[in-house]
Amino acid sequence: MLMEHQKTAARLTAAEEARTLVYYSTGLGVLGTNSQASSPLAGYPASAMVGFAVDEKGRPIFSFSSISTHKQDLLKDPRASFTVASKVGRKGQARLHG
Repeated sequence: MLMEHQKTAARLTAAEEARTLVYYSTGLGVLGTNSQASSPLAGYPASAMVGFAVDEKGRPIFSFSSISTHKQDLLKDPRASFTVASKVGRKGQARLHG
């Protein structure tokens, strides 16, 4: 009976679900950028666990030092992905691209 109700219950939009998951996450996620390093790895994906805060609209906010490789990568190529997992294991995750 509960499952029948769930089929017709109102649902959040995908964007609302992602913002909610980001808002209630652990505050850690994996940021992926395109490496701009002057080495054989230039152009390859560079990913690392980073901390973040959330603004009033549920968007992640980052604070990188001026020597951060991710900051340098983003200044040269703003394309990136950011993956956040819920606090409750693998029950939810959001991948943001931009």
